[in-house]
Amino acid sequence: MNPLVADLFDIATWKKYQWSFYDPEYRKSITKRMTKKFGAGADKKLKDLFEEQDEYLKVVLSRAKDFGEALDRKPELKIPLRSFVLAGDCEATLRAPVIIDTGKRMTTVFQSRKLKFSGTTFKRSAVELKMFEPGDGRVSRRSAMAARHDGVVSDGLFNSSLNITYAVFGCEIHGDLPNNPTFQDNLLSILINDTALDAGPNLPPN
Repeated sequence: MNPLVADLFDIATWKKYQWSFYDPEYRKSITKRMTKKFGAGADKKLKDLFEEQDEYLKVVLSRAKDFGEALDRKPELKIPLRSFVLAGDCEATLRAPVIIDTGKRMTTVFQSRKLKFSGTTFKRSAVELKMFEPGDGRVSRRSAMAARHDGVVSDGLFNSSLNITYAVFGCEIHGDLPNNPTFQDNLLSILINDTALDAGPNLPPN
């Protein structure tokens, strides 16, 4: 099992690995439905649909790429903006899916329980170690921290693309983070301290 180098923002990658509406099963299903509904005119309808999907995905991928590059960009001027991270890191969170090439089609697996290891030399524990990492079940610790992956070491306390002032990690799943008492206490402390700093020192009246 080897890591793949793939540009997630390139539509050709999505076509190659048959993701989303490039899945042959989806295309087979939609073709059947369109043929039943439109008869001889189905081919034109399908062509228009697939072209529309292509254009939509190109726009979405371009926006996603721009957003990622904006987060990675280091500001040239120092700004009085601080970042606080409150996240979970006790749940196995997807880091990378497994892509299987059977020769007939590409299959992308996001859940290790769907993988079959009989007749192979792979062990489930070793594969899961590559697939998952600590997080809150949806966002991994590295993603929450915007951890650098370009080999550049940050000059701050956290090796992150963001100017992180303070980070708290707890044992909570993504949807329950706002209700966690520890996180609420930390958030309240941050808000109170920020308000106190913005108000300035308590000076005696003239």
